[in-house]
Amino acid sequence: MTIAESLAAAVDEEFYRFTYGDLSPGETAAAHYEREGWRDLRDPNPWFSTRAYVERYPDVERAGIAPLFHYLQTGRGEGRVAEPSQHAEAFRTRLTGGRRFIDAAHAEAAAAIELEFDAEFYLATYPDVAAALLDPLQHFVEQGWREGRDPNAFFSTKGYAEVNPDVVQAGMNPFHHYLVAGRAEGRPVRPDVGFRYEILAQLPTVAQRLAWTPPIPKWQVGDAGQLRRATGMMIRSGRRRLHVSVSHDDYTATVGGLQLSLLREADTFECRGVDHVHLYPARPLLFTDSDDADPITGVLVNGLRAGLFPASTVAEVAAGVADKPGEWTQRSLSIHSALGHNTPALVKILRAFRLERGFFWVHDFASACAGHNLLRNDVEFCGAPPPESVACTICTYGQRRRQQVADHRRLFESVGLTVVAPARVTLETWIAVNALPIEATLVHPHCRLVPREAPPPDVRERPLRIGYLGLPNPHKGWPIFRELVFRFGREHGIEFHHLGKAPQRGLPIVFTEVDAVKERPDAMAAAVEDLELDAVVIWSMCAETFCLVAYEAVAGGAMVVAPEKRGNLTQMVRDTGQGLVLDDERALFDFFESGRVFELARDKREVRYFSLEYSKMTADLVGTQWE
Repeated sequence: MTIAESLAAAVDEEFYRFTYGDLSPGETAAAHYEREGWRDLRDPNPWFSTRAYVERYPDVERAGIAPLFHYLQTGRGEGRVAEPSQHAEAFRTRLTGGRRFIDAAHAEAAAAIELEFDAEFYLATYPDVAAALLDPLQHFVEQGWREGRDPNAFFSTKGYAEVNPDVVQAGMNPFHHYLVAGRAEGRPVRPDVGFRYEILAQLPTVAQRLAWTPPIPKWQVGDAGQLRRATGMMIRSGRRRLHVSVSHDDYTATVGGLQLSLLREADTFECRGVDHVHLYPARPLLFTDSDDADPITGVLVNGLRAGLFPASTVAEVAAGVADKPGEWTQRSLSIHSALGHNTPALVKILRAFRLERGFFWVHDFASACAGHNLLRNDVEFCGAPPPESVACTICTYGQRRRQQVADHRRLFESVGLTVVAPARVTLETWIAVNALPIEATLVHPHCRLVPREAPPPDVRERPLRIGYLGLPNPHKGWPIFRELVFRFGREHGIEFHHLGKAPQRGLPIVFTEVDAVKERPDAMAAAVEDLELDAVVIWSMCAETFCLVAYEAVAGGAMVVAPEKRGNLTQMVRDTGQGLVLDDERALFDFFESGRVFELARDKREVRYFSLEYSKMTADLVGTQWE
């Protein structure tokens, strides 16, 4: 389907004209949006915010295509989020006259529910309701509860129905029943099985995960001439010094801990006058690509996007670059992730560049299992048992594991690799779960804590401030933090904070937007210090290879509360003495329930501050020989 055809089907003519109203005679809304509307950040329909999409995904704006088209063709397959237009409510009001049309059969339930119904939470959680311009309360009382939708962040409609089957048999709205009877009767709101049960209930198969990544449209794929022109612009070093890096995505488009590390690596090589080629899979995968022998590969040249090309084309151009006499006499390689790459195709590219050895960074344990966090069925650390073991065969990643290990073995047998881990405990774990041929091993931390002076904390009377840093990811402990909020977030003298990119609606949490970027990598630590967080709960489920947020929390003067046996997270807390390690979740909840958590308050302990001194990754290991 062409761009025009896709947009014609998705742009809402009536909404667009009502919202903007300045179209030329005879011009359709879709044509205007394709020509200039998206550049002016206009919204094409009630369910898609152009501004929100490009702000969340800056790579789309840099690509120079209509954001709605990107979402339809690529973004939704990648799991990207489309937010409703800020003009949707005005358009709905215009259509309905601002009136709510709840029929008499549901009026009693609506009246009882309205006070504790969170409309903002409902619309944010169920964007299809916002997209359809439906009144959230009306939708919930008439059909939403039958679909298992929740009225606020604290009440589980499915959970209440599951533990109170008599309510279901009576055909009553679970939330309505809870408010008028169940709460007074002390009925449970949800099964006491924990968030892991919810993860298991929704666990997708490997095949389903692969199906979520659609093929790359042909019009996005470049040719050898385009790539030769891009590599021909490598003139930093007089075409003498070249670094090639490999990872699972475009580090200039996605912001995260690994991506910021790659940016520091790339910037250092730039300062040293080293030319740099970065390779990443155009089709993002959580596994190595064992199916496509010639996958589409993204190429960055000196930090600029050269385009997307078949791997065979990249190898062809790489051979032409490497074979020129007297050029590129000094070369280095860093592999940060092989996920998404077809190993034989990647090896051909590296051989074409005449790269015989390099560094393999341990950012996860993907070389040992298709479940890169070594979490059996995404809920329990497994330690990578033998592939033929029962523990492995019952895991959703078990069948794919053998192929992923074989793909990494092929890579290690083809290129002499030195394994670099950011912590000693991480290297020990990696060696224990892998049997790959390696040249050497190194421990090189992503950053280190340097003590510094800072003003004493404000000891005025205030609630205890407990924080969560970063994306609300189950593997990073968000469900546990949320449970702490449920239990202790009201009238317990505790103020919960979330520092990250986007708030979670409907929870009594103070949200602070924090976006760590290349220009200010210490933004999170600075926010922890500015907010005077007393403690940060990092209840990771997996063995952390480094856990940068723990260092950021400590740098800002907070204590870290962490579980046992979580890799470098646990080790770091013990080594620094800046926190507390607890045995399990029961011990964590007891720690809060008993009030011992208040011992972490800044006015009851010595507050220490640190600066974060970041490594330059592979640029540190190559040394100063190129300066």
